[in-house]
Amino acid sequence: MLTEHSEMACLDMGTRLNITSQSTLTYHLKPLLDCNLLSVRKEGTFRYYRLNRQVLEQYAPTLLNK
Repeated sequence: MLTEHSEMACLDMGTRLNITSQSTLTYHLKPLLDCNLLSVRKEGTFRYYRLNRQVLEQYAPTLLNK
């Protein structure tokens, strides 16, 4: 999803993935944040995630070529 959108709110990702618990989604996003594949922008109570394309291009470029 994030290869198709510049950034997405956690709530939107959860809805699209049919994940009802936000804590489950953030639990799985944390390792991607920790290894710098994702970055997060906070706006009020919302968190917006985006791919760190430079890191992805370096380590997994085929994920961007869909």
